[in-house]
Amino acid sequence: MENELRALRQASHEGAGRATPSSSAAVAMGQDEPTTVGPKCGVSLKEWVGMKLDNFDGTSTLVQATDWLSYVEDKMEAFEFERRFYPATFLDKMKLDLNNYVQDKKTVAEYEIGFNQIVRFVPHVAHDEVEKARQFHQGLKPAICHVLGAFSITDFRSMVEQALGVEMQLMYTTDLYKFSGGEQSQSQGDRKGHSGGPSHKKGKSQRHHAYRGSST
Repeated sequence: MENELRALRQASHEGAGRATPSSSAAVAMGQDEPTTVGPKCGVSLKEWVGMKLDNFDGTSTLVQATDWLSYVEDKMEAFEFERRFYPATFLDKMKLDLNNYVQDKKTVAEYEIGFNQIVRFVPHVAHDEVEKARQFHQGLKPAICHVLGAFSITDFRSMVEQALGVEMQLMYTTDLYKFSGGEQSQSQGDRKGHSGGPSHKKGKSQRHHAYRGSST
């Protein structure tokens, strides 16, 4: 019986030694035992929330879970790229440029192009449809901005379409006013030309002759 117990203890020690060879070797070499470390994330909680990623509740299928993970990884890669190649000073400048960007003498289409070139570097506006539309509305010409003030702000595309429609209406009204104003000026000029009354040329029968006196 004692021999059997001794054999079991020896087998137990040998099994434990084989189970963690790397740990034993590390300890023998004077190194700390390795520990499992997960991937380090370079994104703060505030930045993560600001990315507005879709939620995953764990009840979807394996394919949907894989798609969600790929989506998150793409977002993270894009975020890391922007943080690496777009310094904070540049992004701050883009925010300032966006706040100061106005339509001025540009058409709505030209204003939209310039707006999109700037807003893509301002993520908190670019990824928020309502805020993006509000910022676009703020920089429109006063005449267009005033008319659009009667409409509720829903999304960026709708705001652009409404601005284009108002611009077209204003252009039509301006052209109509110029046309009617030109006709009115011309008619007034014609009336001034005839204000002296009609001029009649005297015929031969109406010409005056010298008085010759009466004959007796």
